[in-house]
Amino acid sequence: MTFAVRTGRTMSVTQDLSRRRALVGMAGAAGAAGLAGMAITNATPATARPAPTRRWPTPVRSWVFTESTYYQGFRAAQLHRLAGRGGRFYTMNAGEAAYSLRYKDYRDESGTRPLWVIPVTDPEQAPDGSAQLLRLWHPRRQTQMRTHSAEAAEYAVQQLGYRLEAEYPAPYVFTAKVDPEAVPYQFERLWRPA
Repeated sequence: MTFAVRTGRTMSVTQDLSRRRALVGMAGAAGAAGLAGMAITNATPATARPAPTRRWPTPVRSWVFTESTYYQGFRAAQLHRLAGRGGRFYTMNAGEAAYSLRYKDYRDESGTRPLWVIPVTDPEQAPDGSAQLLRLWHPRRQTQMRTHSAEAAEYAVQQLGYRLEAEYPAPYVFTAKVDPEAVPYQFERLWRPA
């Protein structure tokens, strides 16, 4: 068995082991000369790297309606909730939901707990206490992320490889309980960076 090391030379496993023994012997002989702290991997010195730190997002709670209703002159529209291999997929577009159910191997979960959101065509006219439910898509993983946090969306685009997708009309959710009919809902993959 042979393999190449960083120098580009090819050597056998026995050659590599004898080289490692020689380097370890040098480190033992040098002791405090500075080689004792060296890490040896595949006969090449490596520097120790600190473990990567991750900013784990904290959940964001949203408020939605469980049935069709009117709120501040807006009629709530159903947000279809579909489940599949890539997790949950949310859309207000009934045609997109039907296409995903038929051709993309999703199953409908809207019947178990329907979600109703406010469709808004002009952000200037959005209801009080509401925020746009942003839609992000990861092309490689084929997963969707929903958030009403601009910071979470920016983090997902810059750090995680998601792409922001436009929707018209845009679904709006509430950031607090604004109506007795509103209920809390925790969107899967709905995050705010900590």
